[in-house]
Amino acid sequence: MSKAHYSHERLYHFGLALDFYSHFTSPIRRYPDLQIHRIIKEYIQKKLNPERKSHYKKILPKIARMCSSRERSAEDIERSFDALYACRYMEQFVSKTFLARISGFSPFALFVELENGIEGTLYLEREKRYIPYEKDGTLRDTSNTVIARIGQSLSVRVVEVDNEKKRIVVERN
Repeated sequence: MSKAHYSHERLYHFGLALDFYSHFTSPIRRYPDLQIHRIIKEYIQKKLNPERKSHYKKILPKIARMCSSRERSAEDIERSFDALYACRYMEQFVSKTFLARISGFSPFALFVELENGIEGTLYLEREKRYIPYEKDGTLRDTSNTVIARIGQSLSVRVVEVDNEKKRIVVERN
């Protein structure tokens, strides 16, 4: 899913095809939820007069930018924290074998999800060239031979856990 983007402008919501759209969580957990809650409350109580509208028109662009930025930052921190703790957990499994499923790839590596839900990286041979085909979820070599497919199962062995780089390296077993 794409990241939340907060805006002070009325934007089209492609999924609902509505001219006016807003939502918030319950209980309120984020500042954008609180802000829209305040505006709706003022509207219901008939307190959203021209002066208040002017106030919101002035402050909402900055609030929207700040909330979008802070949410992305919080997600990055959460991802980094999760990766570090996954590494710390996996230290005990170096040289152990796991059943894994290919969850993604790049021209230089396969990304696998181990049976315990932890992500690992399986680096490919450097001297060969690989081409990702997103259309059919395959990784092929230069002769167009399928090397890997998203969802494919394989047995891997944990060979390295790098807490600093927050990376778990595996190799085919």
